[in-house]
Order: sequence, then C-alpha cells, then structure tokens
Amino acid sequence: VRYATPGENIQVKVRMIDDENLINRGDVLCSIESPAPITELFEAELTILDLLSHKPIITPGYRSMIHLHTIGDECTIKSLKGIYEIDGSGNEYINKNPKYVKSGAKALVTISTRVPVSAEKYDFIEQMGRFTLRDEGKTIALGKILRYKPAEKKKVEEVNALEEAKDASAEDSKVNQ
Repeated sequence: VRYATPGENIQVKVRMIDDENLINRGDVLCSIESPAPITELFEAELTILDLLSHKPIITPGYRSMIHLHTIGDECTIKSLKGIYEIDGSGNEYINKNPKYVKSGAKALVTISTRVPVSAEKYDFIEQMGRFTLRDEGKTIALGKILRYKPAEKKKVEEVNALEEAKDASAEDSKVNQ
C-alpha cells in the first residue's frame, strides 16, 4: 500500500519493535505532529434500535459493548442529556434530561469507556466518529460522536507502574482471603 486516507483500515507490519504487545487492536497510525485524539468520555447522538426484551430502557449506568472502528470494549452510559422529539408542527426539539430512553428514540448521551480509545468527531472524520452499541450479541444503537474530552496523556512507564500496582493489589487480596 502506497498510502491510506483517514478512516481506512489497513494491515501494517512494523519493524524494529522490541515488544509486539505494545501494538494493540484499535491503535491508530497518525502523524507525530498531529496525533489522533484519545478519549475516555464523549458526548454522542444515539439512534436506539431494538432494545432487549428484558432491558427495555436505557438509563444512566447502562453498560454495553462499544464497537468503534476496530475497537470492541465495554462502555457505560454516564448521562442522558436529551431526547430528540417532534412537536405538533413537525419541528424537531430536544427534551432535556430524560430519565430513560426507549427503542426507536434518538438521544443525546454521555458515554465513558473502560480504557482510553482513539476517536474523532463524526463531522471531522466520519469513520472515526461512528460506532455501534451491542448488548448480549445484539446491536442496540448506532451513534455519532459530537464532542469528546481528551484523555490525560500518560507516559508508558506510568501506565506500566499502575498495572503492576493493580496486579500486586489483586495478589495481596487473594493471599489475605
């Protein structure tokens, strides 16, 4: 491949990498001068499809799987900002701060991911700004990222130290039981 445009999925072989575990599914190649945004919290427009029969509504705290470009990971609906509704004259408006959302609705939500993900606003790069939500193997919603909060950038050494501390803590709790 001579080049790829934004949003294209390509397979690349990278040489001179000491640890192949540093490259993960969902990583994004980008320019050093203009790195791809990374976020753990974003606002999105969700089109709710058909929810599960035993989970007929989405409320804050709802957990599902997010599929964003090549990433598949757990996410949580943090808040419901509004539901798009149509008034009597056919104009669309936002009913703010609903308690829940049902199948067939279009909603404005805040979503958090378990780990930082590379994403972009839908209006800027469509392929990096659209996603699906799945629950128990069923697609329940289609989404567009409207805006995001950039994640804090941590050095590799800090991330490794945090992971080691978590592993040590987990081992200590096993020993104490």
